[in-house]
Amino acid sequence: MSIIKPFRGYLPPSEIAGKVSSPPYDVLSSDEAREMAQNNPDSFLRIIKPQIDYMPDSEPCGDSLHHHASENLRDFIRSGKLKQDHDLCFYLYQIIMRNHTQTGIMAAVSVNDYNQGYIKKH
Repeated sequence: MSIIKPFRGYLPPSEIAGKVSSPPYDVLSSDEAREMAQNNPDSFLRIIKPQIDYMPDSEPCGDSLHHHASENLRDFIRSGKLKQDHDLCFYLYQIIMRNHTQTGIMAAVSVNDYNQGYIKKH
């Protein structure tokens, strides 16, 4: 049986949560994400779609793009756009798209359990 544990996640302060929140990375093209975040430096799209910080013809890829996403994440934490919870928690989420609702839980799990298929992938 898999073991799940609570963890200390990062959340935006309530006063800027609406500016930080974004659609999932896989529902927007880079151009759509770039347009959505154009006037919003607080958009989480800058972490999950870091290529939007570049012109379309000069987007980095691979390790360079991942490094940029990592820097954006560190900046969000340093600047207080994301703050770590004080307590260990399980996090529930719900996504509603058209007539489909998906509910899930975020928790710390064993990488080995994930690799062996014991943890359901979405």
